[in-house]
Amino acid sequence: MHVSGANATDGEAITNPLVSATSFYLQDTPGRYRFCGPSSTWSFSQRVFLLLKTAVPEFPAPELPFHVDGTTWELNWARTSLDSDQLLAGLPSLHDALYLLEVAKFHSYQMLFLFDEEKFLPHLHEFYQKGLEKARSSPLWFIQYLLIIALAKRTTTKSRSSSSPPGFVFFERAMSLMPDWVGLHRRRPNLGMQILYLAGLYLVSVDMKDAAYAYVGQSFRTCIIEGLQKEPPIDLFGVKFANEGRNIWWTTYILDRQLSVMVGAPCSIQDSEITCSLPSSYDASERGTLLTVHVKLSRIMGDIIKSVYTADSKQRRSFIATVQSVLRDIADILREIENVSARTAHPTLRTVSTTTNHLFLLYHQCIILATRPLFLYFLTHRLKKPRGSNGATNEFIPPPLRPLLETSLQSAKISLRTLISLHEQSSLESFIPFNQDNAFFSAFIVVLAFFIEPSLVPDVENYISTASWLLNAQIANGDLAANNGAKNLTSCSG
Repeated sequence: MHVSGANATDGEAITNPLVSATSFYLQDTPGRYRFCGPSSTWSFSQRVFLLLKTAVPEFPAPELPFHVDGTTWELNWARTSLDSDQLLAGLPSLHDALYLLEVAKFHSYQMLFLFDEEKFLPHLHEFYQKGLEKARSSPLWFIQYLLIIALAKRTTTKSRSSSSPPGFVFFERAMSLMPDWVGLHRRRPNLGMQILYLAGLYLVSVDMKDAAYAYVGQSFRTCIIEGLQKEPPIDLFGVKFANEGRNIWWTTYILDRQLSVMVGAPCSIQDSEITCSLPSSYDASERGTLLTVHVKLSRIMGDIIKSVYTADSKQRRSFIATVQSVLRDIADILREIENVSARTAHPTLRTVSTTTNHLFLLYHQCIILATRPLFLYFLTHRLKKPRGSNGATNEFIPPPLRPLLETSLQSAKISLRTLISLHEQSSLESFIPFNQDNAFFSAFIVVLAFFIEPSLVPDVENYISTASWLLNAQIANGDLAANNGAKNLTSCSG
């Protein structure tokens, strides 16, 4: 990062310290170089700890890189066929399977299209009548069934093993049967797309974001090959098939955008190339509205990648103006979320909507994503500037820029309070990729703000305690990945 002029915090001189023309890597213990994508929350935490470790040698930073993708569990699977009776071993009863389908639907909060219930249920009942015969005659449906059961088990079962997460026995079975892309595309492209993104959803839930991004990417590219990004010809396909394709497209779009941010990748398609109708235009139900808002939030994430995290040096020179513009765009979607919340609220009872809470979480994470580079920027200069005798650094952040940090900080605080509310409703588990790891990264922003300027967070201990409590609750539920968050939160706040 280069800053010209006498005032290192002059807004005109600030650029995004997470973006450069050269890729940034950290070498892990086995010697492999790990790419740190600019928008990745994992990468951001690595960069912060590296900065602290370099500037303050005695700082208790973890060994870098820590919490490397795909290392929480060592998951592998081998190819198999439908000739083995073992494929049916340990499957849930029909009654339990119907319950697990409801679990899967609940944890998608009507914001993702996991399966078409009207088409899926007849296959399910036939499977429980015919067993292996049905699995052999409808192999892609059987794989879809296994993946849905795996996802539901992931959210309902506590992990009792450090070797594999809940639901993995079903996920492993599905992956061992899955054809390659050519096989999926030749048979039933629409079902193949769903299978690929269902696999991605499970993988991101077990802390394998890179693999999830790859599988969702295959689904996304299949959508484009099939033309789903365009408005379907109703007279050719009929309304039902056209709407199924639209739902598959928007679910894949949502997952691709969110995972692109999570791994630090650029957007896969320009929004100007998409003419597919938004869900609310062909589905007047609450689900259509929720899916539409989810699409718009994911679109904003893409806009943030293309503007705040752009490698275009000309655009980066107006970094602060770009962030301010993005925040104005983000504010527009808040009204839609509030309208959804008002429509779903009980007129007299003070009910809590898990669905709208997850939308609000995504909204606040968009704000944090857009403003997060400023925390690294100011931390860099804070470490170069000795703290005054009274510990104050008010003069360090210029008044025009202070509201940007306060806005991000406020979103981090609200996120932590929202997570507590969701936990109290037993609704903390979510299939929404971007709402995972929320507790640590929201707390991380709070701690960084305190380190940069203590007056920003006079009650920092309360928020650290809240985040620690949330992470410990996740650990108690068998979430091994939360262990890393708890340790690193202790390191940066100790």
